[in-house]
Amino acid sequence: MLPPFKKNTTIVLGNKKIEIVIKEITNPKEIQGYEYLRKFHYRNNGNSFGRQAILVAALKSVPFTVLGFIQISSPPILNKARANFLDTKFCENSIGWTSWDKQTSIKYSKLIAEISRVVVHPEYRNLGIAQELLKSSFLYARDYWQIGNIKPLFVEITADMLKFIPFTEKAGMMYIGDTEGNLYRLKRDLAYYFKNGEKVKGNLKNNCMVRLQKKSLRKANEILKNNNICKEDLLAEISRLSKENIYKKYGLLGDILRLPKPVYLYGLTKSAQNFLIKRQKELNLMNKPQEHYLGIEPLRESIKIVKVSVSFLSSVPRTKRTSLVQESFGVNPDSIESLVFHDLSMEIVPGEIILIVGASGSGKTTLLRLVKGEVKPTKGNVFIPSNAKLGFMEPISSSRPLIEEVGSTINKSLYILNKVGLSDFSTYLLRYDQLSTGQQYRAQLAKLIDSGSNVWVLDNFLSNLDKTTSMIIANNIQKIARKLSVTLIVACCDCEHFIDALKPDKILLKEYGWSYRLFERKYKDITNEPNDEKTMSPSGYAVMPATLAQ
Repeated sequence: MLPPFKKNTTIVLGNKKIEIVIKEITNPKEIQGYEYLRKFHYRNNGNSFGRQAILVAALKSVPFTVLGFIQISSPPILNKARANFLDTKFCENSIGWTSWDKQTSIKYSKLIAEISRVVVHPEYRNLGIAQELLKSSFLYARDYWQIGNIKPLFVEITADMLKFIPFTEKAGMMYIGDTEGNLYRLKRDLAYYFKNGEKVKGNLKNNCMVRLQKKSLRKANEILKNNNICKEDLLAEISRLSKENIYKKYGLLGDILRLPKPVYLYGLTKSAQNFLIKRQKELNLMNKPQEHYLGIEPLRESIKIVKVSVSFLSSVPRTKRTSLVQESFGVNPDSIESLVFHDLSMEIVPGEIILIVGASGSGKTTLLRLVKGEVKPTKGNVFIPSNAKLGFMEPISSSRPLIEEVGSTINKSLYILNKVGLSDFSTYLLRYDQLSTGQQYRAQLAKLIDSGSNVWVLDNFLSNLDKTTSMIIANNIQKIARKLSVTLIVACCDCEHFIDALKPDKILLKEYGWSYRLFERKYKDITNEPNDEKTMSPSGYAVMPATLAQ
């Protein structure tokens, strides 16, 4: 159909707007981008059944730079969750049924457009691109998709990872139940395939169930051959399977085992969507909760720094060279005092995000060490709540796959890794040292979340990342910290490119010597010193551009 589908959208990241176009592929560069991103999907070499259509999300500012794609396909005829959900009276125009039996399923499965894949580039995850792709697929399915001159009324998606990545709900899709999987019938099915192998192979009907039978038979025969076991031993292994021990045999049976997966639907017309809402209430199928309890208790009280001064006294050893230096300058000290802070007062309210910014050597790390308790104030007091648990982002020294490093259970591990933007199967299986720099930063954040710490103290924040990745990670960290009611304290030399994505509640600007300035939102300078140079930034802070921005 012409013209090709095209939809413009905007992703807001701090004060930066990323203009994206979601469209059908119309040139070779977009094909190359799509093919590159396919490798990030766990079924990158597989093909869906029937018709397919691809929409890509590309940067408008850099044409043909593909950030993600979504694939619309013909749906499988059989889906237990769908069959149970649609098994009631429905009518719209000339289309209707009283029950969703086998004949109805065969006749009306064309009313469903299936989302078979959604992939976003690993460095651009957690920006909402996946849900924008979903929303665009709804428009595409409504206006462009048809099978046998039948236009769809519903869009469906089925995937195990939807338990941990809630982008479907954010796009307006509704949970309708879980698929059956085949654990309970796997032994019976394989026994049938082994007994009727030639019949299965020779069945020429071109439908997805026959193809699935042929694939299962082929994979089962490969398991027998590759593991040098007989059919009886394989069936005996399957007999001993249960939900609790299934992971122990997944390496052997993963190619033929299908686990239950959540299913979501979206209505493309008002009456179709109203039907879904009504039916979901009738079946008491509320959208699956995505939040896992992470055991993070917020601070009970504020962290208070009251009239704190910090100075370091360095003794001068008596050597020939130090004596010559002292003689040259006409001084003879036994020690040298360096004043880092003088009369600093600051309150860090539970759940606040604090940004400490200043040049190298200005004292940012000293302030963090005050909070950690590693440095004692020369004067004044630092009050830390009794339930404070400090956590830090540190490199992961381990040779284990990332999936083994985070979470006490597999569900918790997947949830945390997906929350920080590490949501493709290959990343789960890689070691920390095999990740990109941006992925390593996300992995450190995942460990920090898993630690249960309620105060995150991050020094040299984002110092080794490019501007775009810094904005994405800063945005991600602040959203997660606020969601978990964590107190976040970060220090850096340069914040210009990510400050609006981080959205700090307070900024402490540390200059050389003991001077500092303290800013909070609403354009308010809360230090007592006069500030004639004060200007208003887009972020909503009162800042001194010559020092803070540079």
